[in-house]
Amino acid sequence: MKLNRREALGLLTLACFGRAATAAGDPSPGPSGTLVRHEAFPSRLVAARTVDVWLPPGYAEGGDSRYPVIYMHDGQNVFDAASSSFGEAWEIDEVLGKLVAEGTVRPAIVVAIWNTGMGRYAEYMP
Repeated sequence: MKLNRREALGLLTLACFGRAATAAGDPSPGPSGTLVRHEAFPSRLVAARTVDVWLPPGYAEGGDSRYPVIYMHDGQNVFDAASSSFGEAWEIDEVLGKLVAEGTVRPAIVVAIWNTGMGRYAEYMP
């Protein structure tokens, strides 16, 4: 799916300034959508890890709708402060929900891939 300029800008804002955009903007309603956690998700290439998948509101109704997918690393920091590395989450579900409600971006699926802690540097750096 090709994004138009407005959607691309909205997603860039989401990726770079997600937490700040929520704090600076109007209070957003609580997170909506569905969060599905896959513990110890297997891979042939890297160690098993947790993968969270956020499905936007309306996804469960099915139909012919297609959704772009946003993949995010350091997945433990994406949704919940309780699981985050530093006690503060990026709250992407809330920020994306706000951007969708404003009409800035269309609904998207977010896949948050957790790192393995001590192996993070080796996983992310060439």
